[in-house]
Amino acid sequence: MDHLWYIYMLIGLYILTPALKIFTKNADKKTAKFILISLFILGILIPTINDFFHIKITVFNLNHLLYIYLLGYYITVKDFINEKIIYSCGIIGIIGYIIMIIITKNIPNTNMFNILESIMIFKIFSTGKIKFKYNKLIKKIAKYSLGIYIVHYPYSILLHNFLKVYTNNFPFIFGEMIAVGLIFALSYITSVILYKLPFLKKILT
Repeated sequence: MDHLWYIYMLIGLYILTPALKIFTKNADKKTAKFILISLFILGILIPTINDFFHIKITVFNLNHLLYIYLLGYYITVKDFINEKIIYSCGIIGIIGYIIMIIITKNIPNTNMFNILESIMIFKIFSTGKIKFKYNKLIKKIAKYSLGIYIVHYPYSILLHNFLKVYTNNFPFIFGEMIAVGLIFALSYITSVILYKLPFLKKILT
């Protein structure tokens, strides 16, 4: 399945982790910021411009996950990146993502805007300041999260290609909500069933 590329990429990132640890341990703040900005331009900004304007500034670009993986560490380091900058980028990401959907009439693939949103969300949750009132529900969803991730893509294909359920059949906000809601519900139910099978439960947990 195409969406499982993330697992292969994760293995590669784990292999790089020892080298990245050496870098984060020895790099000064100025050097680290230069590397992060360079990775952002090569791995996120250029591919976004290429996709949006259907051009090729350069055929060379880095995978965005390397940037995100490294940035995740620096976000958790106190005072390395100003919180106001992170939250401002997150707001820009939300607005930009909505504008892209309106202009392109489609859901963009990984791009600068949804990555900026993700960075803000990571910062919010990594601070530990948010306390969930419905933590039992969240824990229950988290328990089946791997199964949900694995089966959600086939349901997305089923809805779009076979049942012809497209987000642009509705106002884009409602279309997104309907599609996400249906896919999540079906994936969650399937994951619960899979976890009841002993041989699969061991793999998924």
